[in-house]
Amino acid sequence: MKILIVSGGNIDRDFASGFLKNQSYDRILAVDKGAQFCREQGLQPTMLIGDFDSLPPEILDFYEEKGIRVRRFRPEKDAADIEIALQEAKEMLRESNERQNCVFEEKKDRSSLVTILGGTGTRLDHMMGTLYSMAGLGPEVPCQLVDANNRVRMLWPGTYPVSRSDSFGPYLSLIPIGGPAEHITLRGFKYPLTDHSMTCDNSLGVSNELVSETGVISFRRGLLACFETRDG
Repeated sequence: MKILIVSGGNIDRDFASGFLKNQSYDRILAVDKGAQFCREQGLQPTMLIGDFDSLPPEILDFYEEKGIRVRRFRPEKDAADIEIALQEAKEMLRESNERQNCVFEEKKDRSSLVTILGGTGTRLDHMMGTLYSMAGLGPEVPCQLVDANNRVRMLWPGTYPVSRSDSFGPYLSLIPIGGPAEHITLRGFKYPLTDHSMTCDNSLGVSNELVSETGVISFRRGLLACFETRDG
């Protein structure tokens, strides 16, 4: 199952149209103002989530009249709308796996099952909260955050092949989340590493590049945010 979460941040319409053109999703979750983008693009959300303080009321009325499920929350809550949406997506994946009587094994399938669009913008605090919410999904739910210039994924201990042809941009940054990431080895990169530890008090992992057509990222402990980026 593939799930799209459309959040209320900045969305480059040209990029989003091209990106979505080649994708299909089993579920679409519209988060607050993300429902406006869905309405403009003719996307049919499975569910609307949020306090809807930034969504024109006529759009909410439109989807409610169509019978779309709405999860409405007060603005004063402990979890951000995007975190609620991510946990909802995780539950949808769990239920889908149970119906199919299977267990998802992350190491056998690196494809992203959850994609966040509209998760970046002028509020860097919101973006950081989104990254930590992605980390909270755990390794069994691969997730990516995309915009016109970036793709961000969470990497859990393991081995990850990378290639120029599949990369979102020429630059790749690795940022440890929540503590050190240990025994990191990078092969095929401009700045290789062998059995190295990255900590949260420096920028060592920022702005690396592949020098070969393919490369490998591997590590044995911790959590890494992997940024594939290109200049605007």
